[in-house]
Amino acid sequence: MCSVLLLTNTSTASSEEYSTYIYNGLTTTTDTWPSYAALYYDASSYTGVYGQYCGATIIDANHVATAAHCISDGSGGLNEEYLVYTAVLPQLSNSNQFLSGAVENIRITNVYRHPDYVDSSSESSVPWPNDIAILELEDDMNVSSSDYAVLAESTQADSYRVEDESFIAVGLGMTESGSYSDQLLYTTLTYVPTDSCDMGAGENQLCMQGAYNASTGVRNSTCSGDSGGPLYWYDDDLAEYVQVGITSYGWDGCKSSTSSDTSVFTEVADYSDWIESVLNDEITPDLVVTSTMRDSYNTTVEDADDIDVSGDDESDYQANSGSSGGSTSFGAVFFLLMAAFIRKRSTK
Repeated sequence: MCSVLLLTNTSTASSEEYSTYIYNGLTTTTDTWPSYAALYYDASSYTGVYGQYCGATIIDANHVATAAHCISDGSGGLNEEYLVYTAVLPQLSNSNQFLSGAVENIRITNVYRHPDYVDSSSESSVPWPNDIAILELEDDMNVSSSDYAVLAESTQADSYRVEDESFIAVGLGMTESGSYSDQLLYTTLTYVPTDSCDMGAGENQLCMQGAYNASTGVRNSTCSGDSGGPLYWYDDDLAEYVQVGITSYGWDGCKSSTSSDTSVFTEVADYSDWIESVLNDEITPDLVVTSTMRDSYNTTVEDADDIDVSGDDESDYQANSGSSGGSTSFGAVFFLLMAAFIRKRSTK
């Protein structure tokens, strides 16, 4: 399976580049992973363009956590245009639910990006450090509190930071076939100690490797469109899955011919204090999005193929973000409220 991951460009660490997708994924639904949410660029009622570009997780009634690179412009600033048109679709299991209106579609209002995030791997010894952001929604999600993500705590790290420990990544990103998945996918990954990671992971990141699948010719991995989505670990003591990571980056093309390491995630437990401060309204938002901004914004995205937050600098890394969207004519916008349309899919 290929999900949206942070794969923006950074300094060269090898002869291969980094990127974002879910490979060798198995189909699943948010009945199994109820804390999953999708981030959509939704200008369907303005220009007719829409598309899923990143994943996220529900952390309370009106906040979702995602990757900072998903909302950044690649030059250190926020991607204001994407944020102005961003909608959160909680518990999206299939992309067709967007057009059919089978899931909620809620605009965001307050944007919080970690203050120490670096928006390019080429500007840091560690690719995309502090790659975490929180989006506050205009309205509460109709989601049970029992479905909120259980975020890992630092006291659990010694239990999951064990070589070959098993984890689950979930997303709606690109697959090994080169196309985006309509259906939510998951794949199994195993932990690689930071000092053994071939992908330059730092102490606040989790490095993973994937098993090789002879039938597909690739290893399990996240990929384009999976960025911002969750990495889960099963806590035997709690008898439940907890979210330990946020999809950040991987190899360009979502595979490497020389390494079994495939994906790197932001470690959630290291940011518990910052997350709590955001949820308690103790931090000033980096951007406040309003409907007035949306109504007057001069959008530059003219086609679903333009929806891409993966970045493009001269490095071996690339953000695991991408789009599986489409567009409609203005005459068809009204009918989006009534029936599902076939999307024009992006295969980049």
